[in-house]
Amino acid sequence: VDRYQSVFGLISDVMRVRDAPDEEFELGQQDTDPFPTPPSTLVLGREVELEQIATSFNDAIARQRSTVVVVSGFSGCGKTVVAKEAIRRLACRHTVMSVSGKFDQCTQGDHNPFSALREGLAQFVVQASARPDAPELFQRVRSELSSEALR
Repeated sequence: VDRYQSVFGLISDVMRVRDAPDEEFELGQQDTDPFPTPPSTLVLGREVELEQIATSFNDAIARQRSTVVVVSGFSGCGKTVVAKEAIRRLACRHTVMSVSGKFDQCTQGDHNPFSALREGLAQFVVQASARPDAPELFQRVRSELSSEALR
């Protein structure tokens, strides 16, 4: 990791430099992540679903096409945990652009059934805009959406 994970690690190194400015040492020895990544055991029993997502991703790579994976299920069944774990695993080996959206019918004033799609598309625009190939990416998306609409 190229940066400190906590202010405590940074302060520890600053104090060490203050106390012994000529002493060489490895930075970040006292640094720990205040929010460690939870173990993947939180998704016990969901290997089938995780493998299905990985297969969809690998198929998209093989076809050189983007893909959409929809994770659905009853409230509280662990959809978000499964999706985040799948993304974490894929991001270890590939560049992954992930967006998500949730529809909460209990949210006051948000009774639009497409609010989850709107939320995901907004995340996509933000992530895609930060890429160096943003103009080409947006052109490709426009082209793909236009060709799909004509089918």
